[in-house]
Amino acid sequence: MEPANSVGQPISVFIPKNYRASANPALILPRLLVLDPELPKKLKLLWVACGNKDGLLRVSQGVHAYLKEKGVPHVWNEDGNAHDTPEWQNNFYHFSQKLFR
Repeated sequence: MEPANSVGQPISVFIPKNYRASANPALILPRLLVLDPELPKKLKLLWVACGNKDGLLRVSQGVHAYLKEKGVPHVWNEDGNAHDTPEWQNNFYHFSQKLFR
């Protein structure tokens, strides 16, 4: 499977057949995110964010920690919101500031 990241670059991600698909990349096991050793060189921007009131915070923090451990450049943004519209608006705003530089 070759999904495109936010700027349209393909990222190799393996998702087992029996894994329930989700639009939330934090639900993909972190070790599955970095299968391509060239990934850090290919990425222009990878944004990982979660509100500290979100039930997925620990999972998202695990993704952030794993990416950091593997040397994958990314932006981690944790704010005071939940899994809600203010969270998405806040992150979309900050993400777009970096995307359209």
